[in-house]
Amino acid sequence: MDKGFFFENFCFTNEQRRSFLTYSRLLSSWQKNLNLVSSRSLEDQWARHFIDSAQIIEFIKPYKNYTGIIDIGSGAGFPGLVLSLLGCCPMYLIESNRHKVAFLKEVIGKTGSKAKVLNDRIENVKLPSFNIVISRAFSSINKLLSILELRGIYEVKCIFPKGKTYNQELDETKKIWDINLRTYKSITNSESRIVVVEAFKRV
Repeated sequence: MDKGFFFENFCFTNEQRRSFLTYSRLLSSWQKNLNLVSSRSLEDQWARHFIDSAQIIEFIKPYKNYTGIIDIGSGAGFPGLVLSLLGCCPMYLIESNRHKVAFLKEVIGKTGSKAKVLNDRIENVKLPSFNIVISRAFSSINKLLSILELRGIYEVKCIFPKGKTYNQELDETKKIWDINLRTYKSITNSESRIVVVEAFKRV
């Protein structure tokens, strides 16, 4: 999977293609001075980051009337900024690291993304209206659900891309949470899964 696959399967306008080329160029440029992603993954950024993020849109589509999406620990914008450029709006990128926030704002300014950056920790940020939560490589499912519980948030759908240790993570989560979820194979890695949480409450 490469840039061609990404453009063919996820981008449907020249404007989107130009935006993602700009995003990719800025990612490579900023990575020289800031650890946005692992250096090894940068070499395969279209599959590891752009396609891996874009596939989540299929799990957002069923919720046509969502009020907003928050991306917890957005980092370099994966997956939230990618999804915003594919039309998911309103999108809120929650990131506490000011250097990464500067990068996100740079990409937004150069691509015309409508995503909003919230520079604070999820525990403290003033939250907008939303009912979908996404998060990639920020923390465990247990930790993410604990944060939502701390903020009094239960009536949301959660979409969490997870790596090959997802089963171990789910086993630990189920010891603490009564959780309604489904898992779907990632298109970028057969050992990875997209975990979609429909409902949760503490056991």
